[in-house]
Amino acid sequence: KRGLLKKFSTIYSSYTPQVTTDNSLTYHSSRFDEAFHSSAGAKGETLTYFVQQNGLRDKFLQEKTEKLTLFEVGLGLGMGVKTIIEELAKAGEEKERFPHLTYISAEIDEGLVQKVIEEDESNLSPYVSLRTLKKSTLNGVTVYRGENELSCIIFLVGDLREVLPRVLPIFAGKVDFVIQDAFSWKKCPKLWTTQFFEEIHQLMKEDGVLSTYSAHTSVRKSLIEAKFRVVKAPGFGRKMASTLAYASSRPSCWNEELEKFEETLKKANMETFRDEDFS
Repeated sequence: KRGLLKKFSTIYSSYTPQVTTDNSLTYHSSRFDEAFHSSAGAKGETLTYFVQQNGLRDKFLQEKTEKLTLFEVGLGLGMGVKTIIEELAKAGEEKERFPHLTYISAEIDEGLVQKVIEEDESNLSPYVSLRTLKKSTLNGVTVYRGENELSCIIFLVGDLREVLPRVLPIFAGKVDFVIQDAFSWKKCPKLWTTQFFEEIHQLMKEDGVLSTYSAHTSVRKSLIEAKFRVVKAPGFGRKMASTLAYASSRPSCWNEELEKFEETLKKANMETFRDEDFS
């Protein structure tokens, strides 16, 4: 796929391609010294965590669903936005109905955003093509935006700790699904803190769901401290587990067993991740 098959650099970082086990492509970032996705499969990981076990596909197919809003933490090379929308478009074709989609993704590296747009070869039809996204501003934030009658895609550019407070008045209480796909807490700790998750919680609807590949106890405790209800979910590849977090204080899936699991987490001898400088 043209430029997405070789090493490239932006002002922010350099990126080296890696083919994963399911033959989908990921990249290693020199800045964070970490790949965007699991070596077990970039596409498979995305489908597992962010389409299937978080309930996105099921909710998309419900007759009562007229529109959905997704918020992705970490655009990367666009595997998330492309895979998720392609999968939902395919499901829509089968059911002959297409709920409106708003897909918001955040990325600190503007050069990466530009590459995703310029070299896009995905087919998101009937949803808007990434190649149509144009640069503008939103509440002082640099964005790339495109829309049609069925969708709106917005890429937010910048440090999300600074971007979130600016866009929160626009998107507060509107997000159905959060895709927490930042680099790991070891490499990008500021996007896994209680303070960060508190802002994310404000974005979400009462029945919103956050999904992430991380199963680290401190990440889960930080989510709980930010008023999420946390559930252990299956992992992908060699990972034993992942995490689902519900914005509701009493999600429909909640039961005594989940209550006990959460209480065990709270008592675990590990600290929450904190960011006292969060803007």
